Amino acid sequence: MDECNGFIVQNTSEKSPQSQKIIQKRKSAIFQRRSLAPPIIDSNCTTNFNDGMKQLCDVECTKDNEIEEAFNLQEYIQSLKQERKLWQEKLSSRKRQRKDLTKQKDNILRSGQDLDLNVLSESERSFLLARPNYEHICSNGIKLSDVTDKVVMLNKCVHRLNNIFIQMMEDKVKDVTITIIRETD
Repeated sequence: MDECNGFIVQNTSEKSPQSQKIIQKRKSAIFQRRSLAPPIIDSNCTTNFNDGMKQLCDVECTKDNEIEEAFNLQEYIQSLKQERKLWQEKLSSRKRQRKDLTKQKDNILRSGQDLDLNVLSESERSFLLARPNYEHICSNGIKLSDVTDKVVMLNKCVHRLNNIFIQMMEDKVKDVTITIIRETD
């Protein structure tokens, strides 16, 4: 791979002639490693770095092309601050929109919706008026399940107490039979 003016150029001369594509990828100018000593540029466009690494440029190299624009850190920080401000505004607008929608939902649920039965035919109207009260049935079902849970719990307690009582009575019967056997001897 060769580098010239911040672009990476892959040298594919060793590969087959069918894959003679040149792939150019832009390197980030911001986070490049900068050495203390500047590179030395030869007349044949070879750049020698301090560590002995050489890179060839495929395009014509001149001193004007080698001078990179200085990275303006202040502008970069300002753009980041502006982007952060935009995201905060978007977040606050979405929070406000969500809050408004939840208020609308709560208002609709509280107020309910009145049905206009005059629009319906006579048979449809009679069907709707004769329908059972499902809310009442559902609340009764919940109450019934609560009572059933209590009855099951009480049944288990009674069964356990009954077993304890039977065990105590059996122990007393054994004790009484032992005392009767002793007195008869």
